[in-house]
Amino acid sequence: MHWSAGAEAYVTPVGPRCVNLAFLWQEDAISEKASFESLLDRFPALGERVRGATLESEARGSGPLSRPVKARVARG
Repeated sequence: MHWSAGAEAYVTPVGPRCVNLAFLWQEDAISEKASFESLLDRFPALGERVRGATLESEARGSGPLSRPVKARVARG
């Protein structure tokens, strides 16, 4: 896990020389349009390790993930 202002990066090994890289970010905290490269730029040390690597798939996304709470289910 890597943290930056308004963004998080998650690196998960999926093979001997292959990782999955996922980003979560707050849309209001990032002024430019979020792209793989612009998000990776927020994590310089991570970028140094993965830039130039062969991509196994295209960038994918989903969201927004925030959902309003309708009611509390349990205490706390």
